[in-house]
Amino acid sequence: MATTNDLINPAKSLVGTTDAVITFPQSAFWNYQTTNDGTPLNTIYYSFTFETINDQGNPRHPVFSTDNHAFFNSNQITAARQALSYIGDLTGINFQETELDSQVTLSFYQANIANPTTAGLAWTGASYAYTGDEKTITKYLPYSQIYLDTVDHAESNLNPAPGGAGYQILLHEIGHALGLDHPFDGTDKLEDGTHDTNTTLMSYTWVGDNKTEFMEYDKAALAFLYGSDGLRGTAGINSREEGAPADPVIASPEPEIYTGTNAFDELIATTAYDIIDGGSGIDLVTFSNNYADYTFSVDGEGRLVVTGTGSNGHRYTLNEVERLVFQDRAFALETDINSEISVVAIVTAFGVGSVDTYMSAALDVVDTGMTLTQVFDLIVDANYMPADNGVFLDQVYNNLFGVLPDQATHDLYTNMLNDGTFTKSSLLLAAAEYTEDIILGKAINLTGVETSGYYALEVFE
Repeated sequence: MATTNDLINPAKSLVGTTDAVITFPQSAFWNYQTTNDGTPLNTIYYSFTFETINDQGNPRHPVFSTDNHAFFNSNQITAARQALSYIGDLTGINFQETELDSQVTLSFYQANIANPTTAGLAWTGASYAYTGDEKTITKYLPYSQIYLDTVDHAESNLNPAPGGAGYQILLHEIGHALGLDHPFDGTDKLEDGTHDTNTTLMSYTWVGDNKTEFMEYDKAALAFLYGSDGLRGTAGINSREEGAPADPVIASPEPEIYTGTNAFDELIATTAYDIIDGGSGIDLVTFSNNYADYTFSVDGEGRLVVTGTGSNGHRYTLNEVERLVFQDRAFALETDINSEISVVAIVTAFGVGSVDTYMSAALDVVDTGMTLTQVFDLIVDANYMPADNGVFLDQVYNNLFGVLPDQATHDLYTNMLNDGTFTKSSLLLAAAEYTEDIILGKAINLTGVETSGYYALEVFE
């Protein structure tokens, strides 16, 4: 029976040109797909009219709002149907069109993609549950949304007919949805100059005529992933030859676990799950009620526990979750390292009273991967702090201790700034150690501090 180890450490083909165009580990292992009750599902249901979060909890790509994406037009629909028919013949995968939101796992949109050089985008992921010491998978719910840019790339993508660039772009994005990767990404990448679109459609090096089918490396990768007789067939990942379960796995009474991916996950808190594990990345959980309808505590393992009140009394244990969104407000968890960096930077540079003003903006910056040192460099370089070294020193000292420094302290540190012993950034970094002490000592109560986008929530008393 399949376990989470099969997802985390999947088998490889050990053929360089094949593994180079496969995403390891997969964002979505379609061969493990089940229904919401754990029954194996051998069909990929696709839709051109999917616009809401479906019953399986599969969210639309969070980057796109209703303002900047739309359904496929008739030309795009025709092209997508033709592409899926071709891929079905190639792999044996059964693609079936549906208008039932509860079935949709693959959906298509046209969009205004922010990066003008990006012609298409596939957003792919999965949630799954497991049970027991072996972490046997009890359900696996993959999903993918495919977008074609129709603003900067309107000429090719509004009518992506076979033979045009748009059709090749469409095949490329469906390839991503099915687990193919760029040959220049990942650990098994090919050297520059050893791949182009004559060998793989996943290459960015376009040569020759526009393609209407996958190339040699792509076909080998799809054969390794799926064989030629569809999902859970006689070959491929989780094939019958690998001992895939013929019957659904019956979950034990242990808690059901909803597990996110390695990327940004927008997870939905439903009563089907007791533990929500966001995985790596910045992960967001949306709750169906207002903030006041829940209580917060911490379990023995240091995990946040969110419990509904009244009729909404379900208990959720959260792990590796950084953002909570209720119907009336959103929160950033203080224990998330990015929230901690943001708060430390704000309090050190601007004082406690500025947390409500800058928290959301700081999170936006830190979530890009900036360290505390880099945030301080940004604050100084952007001239958010006083230019005069003496005034700068007084501001930072007052932020930390609530009073201005005495003359001797003022002169000491001002002179150290003047002679280069400290830069403003390095002095802020040194001062941040005191800031962390203040926060840990509960001198700053972040509960309910409103920001422009998030509140800062502290429940770890």
